[in-house]
Amino acid sequence: MIAFWNRRKIFAQLSRENFNQACKILETANIKFATFSMHLGSASIHLGGSMAYHIYVHKRDVDEAQRTLEQIG
Repeated sequence: MIAFWNRRKIFAQLSRENFNQACKILETANIKFATFSMHLGSASIHLGGSMAYHIYVHKRDVDEAQRTLEQIG
């Protein structure tokens, strides 16, 4: 587990496909990561089931993870 004070967000998108691809790339590169996703909208505003996807890595792995994820674009 990556403690919240030692983690940095390296990925935030609405595309589940890009999220899944990023997770696979990080796994292949043996970079530990944590994920978080959340529904967008509220009870009064419905955004069609949209989700926001976030990936966090340990702060010491940020540079390597960002270089690795450049494959996605």
